[in-house]
Amino acid sequence: MVDNGFHEIYINAEIDDGSETAKLMQYIQNTEGENVTFRKLSDRVHYLREEGTHTMCDAVEAYAREYAVEKVVEAEKESAAELFKNGVSLELVLKSMKNLDKETIEEIYREVTGQ
Repeated sequence: MVDNGFHEIYINAEIDDGSETAKLMQYIQNTEGENVTFRKLSDRVHYLREEGTHTMCDAVEAYAREYAVEKVVEAEKESAAELFKNGVSLELVLKSMKNLDKETIEEIYREVTGQ
């Protein structure tokens, strides 16, 4: 091990001298199951492999839904502005835009028409 003063330790994982560090490096390279020597790490690896993927999938799905809603709202705001620029009435745009509230549509109307 070389301590370079930056709180980094470099380890040659190929060397197996029977030390705790060597055993840890072997476990990290071959994480194939539980290891009683490194119980906390082993338990965490098992959790992430078995159950963590579900947690991550749920988080990604939630993010995707949120992102999709944001993009739909953005697109509807742009569409409303274009409709107003082309003379479509406020009433018709209010009926057409399902993902925008009345206040947002009225604000876009005022910005585009100056009214």
